[in-house]
Amino acid sequence: MEMKEFNNLIEEIKKTQVIIMAGGSAKRFGFSLYDMPKALLQLNRKPLIDWCIEYYSSCGFEDFILITKHHHEKIEEHIKSNKEKYGECIRIKFVIDPEENMGKGKSLVAALNKIDTNRRAIISYPDDIFIDSSIPISLLLHHISGVKRLNIIATILFVSGTKYPFGVGEIDEFGVVKNFIEKPIINKFSSTGTIVVEPEFYKILKECIDMNAPYPIEFESVVLPKIASMGKLYSMVVSSDVWIPINTIKEYELAEKIFKEKRGEFY
Repeated sequence: MEMKEFNNLIEEIKKTQVIIMAGGSAKRFGFSLYDMPKALLQLNRKPLIDWCIEYYSSCGFEDFILITKHHHEKIEEHIKSNKEKYGECIRIKFVIDPEENMGKGKSLVAALNKIDTNRRAIISYPDDIFIDSSIPISLLLHHISGVKRLNIIATILFVSGTKYPFGVGEIDEFGVVKNFIEKPIINKFSSTGTIVVEPEFYKILKECIDMNAPYPIEFESVVLPKIASMGKLYSMVVSSDVWIPINTIKEYELAEKIFKEKRGEFY
């Protein structure tokens, strides 16, 4: 990479804010709703929120907005007491969901007063672990290319396939199982949840999310179909083995195993 290209990349990174959706609890991991936010769940003796911030800060990203709810004060206390280890240039804003069970769509709308809506953002989650440290920069460059060539608004990071959590049978007309596969890989492009958005995304977000609705609203189910219908939703596909979503005890144990085996190889 030539110096001019390198400088342009650094500029684009600095123009990009990182929004971390960190409002979940660790209830399904055996911790009470009143004990711990999920973002502080330890993975290889480091909280998930630290893995997430360091993942992006190691690529040069400096501006973070943390959207929190459950035990938000514990997350803020942790961040403020450990801020020096993230780096001197790191700036972190905190946004607290004003209500319970808003869904990610309402949470983002409520956070718009802290988000710079004139800047692009990467939306990510502390419980999505990536074991390829080059992905944030690759995703950003891919997204910028899509903006220039195709005038896209957002880019979703997909994996090429995911493991189906159940056994699958091929059954004939008599009810006889002709073939059985335990937890097959489903070859469908599956969203990792990580997405890069342009400023136009925030306008569509506000238009699509009804803050007065008496139920939670996920932006993935409302906003992304809208952008896709406009032909302005882009994709980047990576191998499924670089992504570990931590939504179950089994996934958490797998992540622990991988990180212990590869100690020192991560950001």
